[in-house]
Amino acid sequence: MKSYIKLYGPAVMKGLRALEKVAVGMPECSFWHVAIPDNLPYLGHEYVFAHPEAEQYYSNLQLAFSAGSSVEIPRERLHKMISKSGHTLGDYDFFFEWHADPTWQQIEELIEKIDEALKDTGCTYTITTK
Repeated sequence: MKSYIKLYGPAVMKGLRALEKVAVGMPECSFWHVAIPDNLPYLGHEYVFAHPEAEQYYSNLQLAFSAGSSVEIPRERLHKMISKSGHTLGDYDFFFEWHADPTWQQIEELIEKIDEALKDTGCTYTITTK
C-alpha cells in the first residue's frame, strides 16, 4: 500500500526535501519521489554505494537529515529506505510505501508529520492512500 503525495508550489523542491526527512524517520515505510535520479543503480535489494550517483544521492540525504544534529541514518536503513517498486508515481510527486497495510492511526500520524514538515516550505499537498 502506498500513500501518494501531490505537492503544489511555490517551493516544490523544498517540499520534496521536507518529505524525505519525514520518510527517513519512518522505518515502516520506503519512499520514492520525482527528483530521485532515474539511473540510481541497485543490485538485488540493495543500492550500490560504489556507484557515484548513488553515493552522491545518499550523501546528500544523510547531510540533509543530520543537519543541526548528530543523528545519522544507519547504512542498513539507507538500503531499505528507497522503494524498490520503482517509478509508480503517475501524477504524484512523492510516495510512502508501507511495508505492511497501515492502520488509520498510522495514516493520521503521517498526515500530521507531513503538515509539520511542509508548514515552512510554502507548499500545500494532497494525499491519497491506496
